[in-house]
Amino acid sequence: MNDYTITTFEESHLKKVTMLFNLVFNKNEDQRYLHQKYFKNDVTSIIFSQVAFYNDEAVSFCGLIPQQFGQEVVGHSCDYFTHPDHRGNGLVQQLFDLTIENARKHNISNAIAFFTEASFGAVKQRNWEECDKFLFGKINTSKLPINKLLPNKAVHNWQWKKLLKTFKKCTSSQIVQTSQEQQITDQLRDYKSYSTNEVVKIGECTFWLKLDGVLMVGWAQAPTENAFRNAIKSLQQKCSSIGIRSIYFQVSEKSTICSYLRNMNIPLTNSWNIGLYRLKDDTIQQPYSINFYNFDTF
Repeated sequence: MNDYTITTFEESHLKKVTMLFNLVFNKNEDQRYLHQKYFKNDVTSIIFSQVAFYNDEAVSFCGLIPQQFGQEVVGHSCDYFTHPDHRGNGLVQQLFDLTIENARKHNISNAIAFFTEASFGAVKQRNWEECDKFLFGKINTSKLPINKLLPNKAVHNWQWKKLLKTFKKCTSSQIVQTSQEQQITDQLRDYKSYSTNEVVKIGECTFWLKLDGVLMVGWAQAPTENAFRNAIKSLQQKCSSIGIRSIYFQVSEKSTICSYLRNMNIPLTNSWNIGLYRLKDDTIQQPYSINFYNFDTF
């Protein structure tokens, strides 16, 4: 481990960390993606994330992004990746411990993370607790998936413009949330501009939507189940007309939207385990209400 240099993530590291990210995940992101994600945060300018270097090349990374839930700042632990040649050296755990130490110094009391069933089983011994569980639901909309047949940016942009012309955009001031949720503010929406997303009104309901091949619902609010059914019908019809093949939901099994989907006989399968890591011994005053838009890639 003495051959590695470990330090807090800085903007000067962006090129090398982006190269590592693209190598590990077979992506083609430019530096703007990680720059927006880690250096344009809507909560604080403090950087908690850690990176390991070997011979001046980035070889491992552990990210932690602050998120505002009511009056409390929570650390979202995300983006663990290591160069294949440097795995098995305990780098990720060392980087994670340093991100947590950083977060403690700045009075963050808890961290959350999204885990698969397998990965959550591996971290239980690291004092992660399960605080929620996500279920996945899919509504098929179109038999002609244009964005799959013609996967290019022009088609994506055309579909997105058609959606936004159909449904009225919703301002942050029009959104009413509980104090347990990450607040959907103008600042948060600006921060999330690294993906194609928008909050819209559909009938009596409000949806935060993201288009990425399929349409993803990051958050939904409906006054009644009937209003939700009508909104989904409108959304299905529009998606069908412009060739978006599916609508994806990732919902807390404790949520009202989950119960609506069940009543509509939408098949729901296990998706993510939401882990909680206590940075302080005191208990949480209020439980967090976790939504798909809390996920760092939404």
